[in-house]
Amino acid sequence: MRKRSRVAIATILVLVLGVIAWLALRRDAEDPVYKGKRLSMWLEGYDSPLTNIVRMEEANAAVRYVGTDAIPILLRRLRAKDAPLKDSLIKLAQKQHVIKFFHKPALTQHEEAEWGFVALGLDGRSAVPALIELYAQNKSDPILRSMLSGALGAIGVNAREAIPALVQGLTDSNTYVCAYAASALGQIHCEPQLVVPALINCLTNRDWHTKELTMGALATFGANAKSAIPALTQLKDDSDARVKEAAKDALFQIDAEAASRAAGK
Repeated sequence: MRKRSRVAIATILVLVLGVIAWLALRRDAEDPVYKGKRLSMWLEGYDSPLTNIVRMEEANAAVRYVGTDAIPILLRRLRAKDAPLKDSLIKLAQKQHVIKFFHKPALTQHEEAEWGFVALGLDGRSAVPALIELYAQNKSDPILRSMLSGALGAIGVNAREAIPALVQGLTDSNTYVCAYAASALGQIHCEPQLVVPALINCLTNRDWHTKELTMGALATFGANAKSAIPALTQLKDDSDARVKEAAKDALFQIDAEAASRAAGK
């Protein structure tokens, strides 16, 4: 009986391995090539961007060369989820030596996708509806929502339709969601009549990092953010030196005369 059980388990494992291998090969067939390597391989250059600048620049070059054909690959990574059963099967599969399997956690795939969209910049426009949908679907995952903000911000003015979702993100209780929504709104740089008041509200009862990114976003609107001058003038006397400097910089970019008057007080 034990032998039969082992045979049954081995058979099931082989079937599972076959399905996983088939799916991997299917994905590879959709994976654009740059300099003889699949884009998915180039994206690995983003796995340690702060410690390997050369690999990161190579990944940027690959994404830019592939262009909009990279978008399906990047979106697939942003949709990746960690599934305990699937992960356990893959770990089991990795113990055998017949078929090689490489598995990345969802977080790593999300990071690769965010950096990929940063490299694409304005060319990522066609992905905006999908990115907005993912932003709405993942309210319980603040890290992913922050990365989605990063992707939308990198697309800039072409991500204009994401403004309502990002403005809603400013009200999120999570520090990262709020801070990176603010940063993205500054990069998109549209609809000041809607965005500026929302950013001003975001300066209340927030940590220094959120305030800093929010003030940086306000600064990008220049004269269109003059309604923020009272709040910024107050923050230039904040007890946190980082907040004070950010407030001074924002005031100067919004209204140099107001900044001079504030400095004289």
